[in-house]
Amino acid sequence: MKSKNIKKKIELLAPVGSFESLHAAIQAGADAIYFGVAQLNMRAKSINSFFLSDLPLIQATCSQHHIKTYITLNTVMYEHDMQLLKTCLLYTSDAADDLLCVDLGGRRIIKKKNNNKQNDGEKITHTTHS
Repeated sequence: MKSKNIKKKIELLAPVGSFESLHAAIQAGADAIYFGVAQLNMRAKSINSFFLSDLPLIQATCSQHHIKTYITLNTVMYEHDMQLLKTCLLYTSDAADDLLCVDLGGRRIIKKKNNNKQNDGEKITHTTHS
């Protein structure tokens, strides 16, 4: 079987935890960023953590610079986190290109919200640590 020689562009993905680091990623030529919001982010206690209210400005800034946005949901979610996740999902359809989710319960809620579809703009990436 012959393999096709397909050239794929490598995407430069930068972690962003503040508006300062967002602007640094833009200046460095990032193609995409990933960031967390509120308590659904392992860095929620950080002094520069993003909030749901920051999502429109993040998306507008990234759109202006043609940068993809990925929201990371990288905590184990407990029952009290699920309502925040549902609120977050109201913002994410317009505020992010994709969600990176490590919690299976959170993933189930995301898929249910999307009617179990896996279309562009409705993707969920499940990551685990070995």
